[in-house]
Amino acid sequence: MVLARATASVTTDVSQSALTLDQNGAASLDVPVPADLPFPMTYTVDVQATDVSHLSVDDSATFLALPGDATIGLSTDGVVSAGSPLSIRAIVTDADGKAISGRGIHVELQKMTYTSATQTVEGGDQADEAVSMQPWIRPTRRRAAAPST
Repeated sequence: MVLARATASVTTDVSQSALTLDQNGAASLDVPVPADLPFPMTYTVDVQATDVSHLSVDDSATFLALPGDATIGLSTDGVVSAGSPLSIRAIVTDADGKAISGRGIHVELQKMTYTSATQTVEGGDQADEAVSMQPWIRPTRRRAAAPST
């Protein structure tokens, strides 16, 4: 199977607003998050305030938006020698990071072959990239251990 590099169409500028601070120097804003997120996304909110003498301060905060009620975390030992098994640990958590038990997951190792070609055309180069994905190894299924945090 050959796939073009898959990308989600997600707008990077979600919202821009001019707010007025209240008597306590505070303001609030609801950040719109689409209901049909293609994958977990980290949002960054940047705020800048300027006073009458044009001095400004700024700050930012981030939050994670999940497309569902859970997320999957994977960890490995990183690198193994050829011919040696790679141990993969998985955990399913809710938005607060609490482990969820009883959820089934499917894990499949895939071989990804990247190809890239650049064609010189009038006015510049035109890149063409593709990713070929093939199931490589179906992992041995093991019973999930009790969730741990």
